[in-house]
This record gives sequence, structure tokens and C-alpha cells, in this order.
Amino acid sequence: MSETKTYPIGVALSVASGKLLCEFSQLHEAITDLAGWPVMTHHMASRELMDGVARKVISQVPWMPGAVENMPDWSGLARDDVRSAIELWLDRIEDAHGHVVEIVLGEPLPAMGVLDGLERLGGAR
Repeated sequence: MSETKTYPIGVALSVASGKLLCEFSQLHEAITDLAGWPVMTHHMASRELMDGVARKVISQVPWMPGAVENMPDWSGLARDDVRSAIELWLDRIEDAHGHVVEIVLGEPLPAMGVLDGLERLGGAR
């Protein structure tokens, strides 16, 4: 039996959408859980990793694709207004679907080495 983990809606939507809708530390922890290995923050620049963890969430939460597809565009708002707008949107999602989702972690994704991904960021040579 695969291990399951419960995540707040904002964390699950962050993983699924690639947009930060929760505390960064919560997102990092969820990505590490879903990947099945210790993800370093620079690994999060990997499209393969981020797509892989997003697929795990989206495939298990039937309403998630619609929520991600219909996510508002907050780019024109001032920083303080963005936070309030996200909180209001998340409240509506929680009213419709609850405060948390349970995700089966499943098989680990292909692991990355400690230095993998740094080349994209101009780091290790």
C-alpha cells in the first residue's frame, strides 16, 4: 500500500499550478514528499521534476485541472492586493472542495544529483 499525505488546498494548488499560493517551505516539503527523495531548492528549476509532481496531484484530484485552468491573473495587482486576492480565491476553492486533499505519494520520481540543475542557474561549471 502506498503512503498517503494530506496537504492544504493552497499547497496542492501550488504544486499543480507552479504558482506560489502558500508558504515556500510548505511547497518545498510537498515537492520533496511527492518526488520521493530530498529535493534541493535549485532542483525546483527542473521542468521534469515540477511537471512530475504536478501530474501526481492533478491525476488524483478530479477538480484540480479546472481550478488551475481558471486561476485568476493577479499580475496587475499591487503586492498587498495579490495576497488578499489569493486568500479570497483559496477561500472559495475551500468552500467548494474542503480545506485539504489527500494524495497517494506513489513511486518516487527519477532522482537528481546534488549538483543537477545548477547549470540552468549559472552555478556549477
